[in-house]
Amino acid sequence: VLASAGDAGAKQLGEMLRETIANDQKLKGYVADLGSETFAVREAASRELVAQGARALPALKRAVESADPEVRTRAGAVLGRLGAKGVY
Repeated sequence: VLASAGDAGAKQLGEMLRETIANDQKLKGYVADLGSETFAVREAASRELVAQGARALPALKRAVESADPEVRTRAGAVLGRLGAKGVY
């Protein structure tokens, strides 16, 4: 479908890919922040990941396997909150 749209389709696809990559980078940052030395940063990251909902699930499922116990614990807690909200 996008191929038949020509240049406009290619432009739209490019924008969609950029948005997806930017969102993935944000999620990685939030997951990394779960292990921050600063409590407020860890809390903000948890809130942001909950707000991301289903988009955050793949990153969180990887995070529960982290070598960092704080990241593991917080990722598990966020998954629990998302589960309670019926996200998965």
